[in-house]
Amino acid sequence: MAPMKPLRGMRTSSSVLALALVLAASSARAGEPSLAEYVFDGSHVFWFSWITDTHIDFVLPLGPEGEEDRLRWATGEGFEVVQPWFTVATGDLTDSTNGISYLSGQQDSEWSLYRQIVVDENGMGPEFYFDVAGNHDCYSDGAQDHYLAFSVQGVATGVTQHTWRLDAPWGASYAFVEVATPSNGGEPWLDPLQPAELTSDELAEVDTFLTAGDDADLAIVFGHHPFDSFDGADGLREVMTRHGVGHYMAGHSHDLNFASYEGGAIVQTRSNSLGQSGENNFAVVAVDADAVSWKWISLTDPPPPYPIVLITAPVDARLGADDDFENPYAPPVPATCADAPVRALIFDHGDVASARFRWDGGEWTAMSQWPDQPLQWRGRFDASVLTAGIHTLEVEGTGTTTQTSVAQVMFAGGDCTVGEEDLPGADADADADADADADGGADADADGDAAAEASVEADASPDIAGETDDLEGGDGGELKTSGDGCGCRAAGGDAGWTGSALLLGLAVFAAGRRLRRGTITPADRVRR
Repeated sequence: MAPMKPLRGMRTSSSVLALALVLAASSARAGEPSLAEYVFDGSHVFWFSWITDTHIDFVLPLGPEGEEDRLRWATGEGFEVVQPWFTVATGDLTDSTNGISYLSGQQDSEWSLYRQIVVDENGMGPEFYFDVAGNHDCYSDGAQDHYLAFSVQGVATGVTQHTWRLDAPWGASYAFVEVATPSNGGEPWLDPLQPAELTSDELAEVDTFLTAGDDADLAIVFGHHPFDSFDGADGLREVMTRHGVGHYMAGHSHDLNFASYEGGAIVQTRSNSLGQSGENNFAVVAVDADAVSWKWISLTDPPPPYPIVLITAPVDARLGADDDFENPYAPPVPATCADAPVRALIFDHGDVASARFRWDGGEWTAMSQWPDQPLQWRGRFDASVLTAGIHTLEVEGTGTTTQTSVAQVMFAGGDCTVGEEDLPGADADADADADADADGGADADADGDAAAEASVEADASPDIAGETDDLEGGDGGELKTSGDGCGCRAAGGDAGWTGSALLLGLAVFAAGRRLRRGTITPADRVRR
């Protein structure tokens, strides 16, 4: 496998940054999504990008042409602008047409082009890019040999289902699982015997993954097929409910849609096709105090209109294109609070000059860029002047152009329990403490460069000429990761996590001037 290509404006680190034993045994369920909070503390936020149904081919456009350019943007410029903690691609990575027919089966040329764009051109690595197979990736290939030979996770792990864990710098943990829902039979397209399926063995492995994540504050499951499109969905929902997992994110149907299952305990989110649609086909998903929010952009001819504005607090209580889905995991705003927060992430390839918000079409209130996290903008308002019920929040960001996001927010009575706002500089202090612990008591500076370079052993990768470097963003942030030889990729082995897992690498992501120290831990997995 070729060395990871550095992203533009960034440099790779090709060293093992950590090796530790993580004990995951727990009898508790994963963090209930109903425990999400609406609070003043805005430091407990992370986000990831999500694409699906990229359908890379050569000739046969079934939607707007240029699916290759849209994938290039999503894993190239879009990755640099959004600076996600990781990226998820939920299947139908290629089209399986050979430019002629879906009956052609898997095509080396399509898979090679997919890998060229994602890995060779844009440097996506298995530490932060998680791609799983869809039905198009398995036509006439039930063993998923092409997926295992070309996809980022397939090459890195040799397996078809994946789990990883994010240990956030504020002390919380988050668990993620990708399930393999395509048929295992290798049937061609339109074969009536071709069932999308999650087999009993695959389901048992998912149960093992989620058991290992029972101590997480929140867990999310990803798959290609929606629940109504594959055999074994009932079993997956039962396992998710038993472990307290309330979010399932999928593609396949080429539309944006929300649905609830298990009496509202599970929210299923479908995203539109990046490859064969020009609407709602690139998503940024944020988690703010364990409350989940989404922002879709319609990407036809990249780049999209900047900036991208994602409201993270308070979260949208009415989801979907027509605001017709009631979000069961949207914490309400206490209408008794005389001082309450608004937060948004604003992404632009240039500077963001200003941001503001308003309620119900009223007067605009200015927001401030948070010094510890320049992608985050904050504002305050008097919630006590608004009545209980739904109110419309608009957040407007001005950068390359002026763009607005809208959320329908629930207000309710009760005590004002939003807590205190975090103070500027608190993140830097926490990072310095974490650096000192990780480096065996070394004196870490604000960037952590000296401590990192003194304590790790660089390999002989020609990209870094034997030195350990930071991946530096254009606005002074750092992105540290480990490349080839770091051991961050699980090599396959015994089934699942069995109460403990090796932390095989430390992936540290940064946005703006704030150093985000989050440990992403791949688990040992087996090929089905």
